[in-house]
Amino acid sequence: MSKAIITSVLLLLLGSFNCNLLAAKRAKLDKPVKVIRNISGGNTKAKRGGKLVYEHYEPSHINPITFRQAGAIEILVKWVFETLLDTDVITGDDIPRIARKWAISKDGKTFTFWIDEKAKWFDGKPITAEDVKFSFEMYTMPGVKSAFRKSQASGFSKIEVLGKKLIRFVAKDRLFSNFEFLVSSLILPKHLYYHKDPEKMARNEHTKFPKGSGPYIVKSWKKGVKSVMVRNPNYWGAHLPQNVGAYNFDEINIRYIRDPQIAFESLKKGELDYMPIRIGNSELWRQTKKDKAFVGGKIKALAISNKLQQGYGFIGFNTQNELFKNKKVRMALGHAINRQEMIKKSLDGLARIPLGPLFSVDNFSGSFKPVKYNPELALKELAKLGWTDSDGDYILDKNGKKFAFTVIVPNARIEKEMLYVQDYWKNIGVHATIKILEYSTWRQLQGERKFDAVSNGKGRTYKARGVDPYGEWHSDNIPKGLRNYYGYSNTEVDTLITKARRELNQHERKKLLDKVNDIIADEYILFQYSESKYSLHGVSSKIGLPSYKGKNWFPYTIGMKYWYAR
Repeated sequence: MSKAIITSVLLLLLGSFNCNLLAAKRAKLDKPVKVIRNISGGNTKAKRGGKLVYEHYEPSHINPITFRQAGAIEILVKWVFETLLDTDVITGDDIPRIARKWAISKDGKTFTFWIDEKAKWFDGKPITAEDVKFSFEMYTMPGVKSAFRKSQASGFSKIEVLGKKLIRFVAKDRLFSNFEFLVSSLILPKHLYYHKDPEKMARNEHTKFPKGSGPYIVKSWKKGVKSVMVRNPNYWGAHLPQNVGAYNFDEINIRYIRDPQIAFESLKKGELDYMPIRIGNSELWRQTKKDKAFVGGKIKALAISNKLQQGYGFIGFNTQNELFKNKKVRMALGHAINRQEMIKKSLDGLARIPLGPLFSVDNFSGSFKPVKYNPELALKELAKLGWTDSDGDYILDKNGKKFAFTVIVPNARIEKEMLYVQDYWKNIGVHATIKILEYSTWRQLQGERKFDAVSNGKGRTYKARGVDPYGEWHSDNIPKGLRNYYGYSNTEVDTLITKARRELNQHERKKLLDKVNDIIADEYILFQYSESKYSLHGVSSKIGLPSYKGKNWFPYTIGMKYWYAR
């Protein structure tokens, strides 16, 4: 190579560096946040290769622009795409990922990110600030149907590209959730997903078989059968400290098995390497205590209790239904339900009574005390409100109207739990019909508020510091299609939520949200009947698991990305 060419290349590189430097100076950037040094990783001696086969929920689609369901999150978030920042598995702190460093202004409204020079897409092209900008701007484009993310993205007044690897976001308001949204959203390659026609953008070939910057790409997805991810040969992030000993399999294979017992048998036969044992499948957990595959050590049964918030089972009442407008009615229905018996018989004692919708029992520090089982008191309170059995048909009535309604449920597991509730209510003269629906139909009716009551299991925000009840509990979101499904409105709650969202100190914010949790829980619009004590798992002994303080999981994750074939 001639000296002239070498000189030209050096000048080009120097010019690019100087442009970024000048842009940074002109922008008057804030001082970057200090990053923790001891970032946790996996087993440096973990074997690489092989295939991991496991069972999980099936999504209706895996479009990375409009995804919502747990099954899509499992594929897109865990294996295929990346976010600006990652989470340390032991401390729960934010750590570098696509962004190598970041800064937050003193007023909490400006966020700057420096993109890692090594970061690249599966096809080898570099990840740029333009990619990051596109990943947030697309939600505000006409035709992109992702209402919640669109609402979050519209909270920013400006997105500035300050250099190829430098980007700044300016928020309209001081909200703690702005930073959480920025660092946890998937970053998508603009050159693959952008299209002038937003409808075509949302339906191009890469929404069917997504590809990003993560350790795997989607090879195939067959509805009702399985999805297959294969190793990304150009994965750039293997050098990051949190990825030491991670992503060891050549292929990830997720099977969709509707019947939990069939999945359980597949695990015992060796057809599955892993399956989550969901709380409603307590009979499967009982089997692990005596089944020879588990007793003999062929399969490990893990009951994991860590710092992540646990999910809960609930019954939600439509407050626009005349039956449920009065809080005393909702409380009476709560008094009629024997939650301890439900937990013992239906959930094998693996749950506990929740203390509100925002925080799990381990993170609760409010004053709310749930109603106790007392059917006699329930009958007495309903009688005070005019509900009596005037015609002797064992169903309460008032002004010629029967106390009868329908509870819609999305699956057989929830239906089983609701059959207990149906009997409890029958004992006080309340007639509830349990109607099982296909999930998408259930979801649609919930979103349109076309129900008397709904029941399902619900996951909380994993980290207590990330809880933001605005979407589900603020009166701004009562219009149909938004997430205040029950039509709940309380001016005090609105005020507290607004104040909490503007509080950047997580400890002060928690104090405000404890009050919100107490008020909402005491309204009994959302009656919670159980909360998981643990997350339960069955894992083949052929799989090597991480080890932290004598356990096979970490405080903030099960550590699945560190698994390997023995």
